[in-house]
Amino acid sequence: MLTAIFESTEEGRFYATIRELPEVQTEGDTLQEAEENLTDALCLVLIDKLQELEQKIAGMAGTGTSHPKALQPFGQKTSQG
Repeated sequence: MLTAIFESTEEGRFYATIRELPEVQTEGDTLQEAEENLTDALCLVLIDKLQELEQKIAGMAGTGTSHPKALQPFGQKTSQG
């Protein structure tokens, strides 16, 4: 579970972050806008993390160090199980 933190700024805006993912930060003129922006920022960070993971897995594929299941699409079983 992720924890969203919202704080009002001295300028009357709202700052938002995710406690467990400090790289997810944004702000908005209203609390609702900050919440919407936080959702967008979270999605962008998660997409970036997924792309990094995919690159690592692809790099492992040529080294012979990968696990057979790691290279299968989600939910697809390998011949080994």
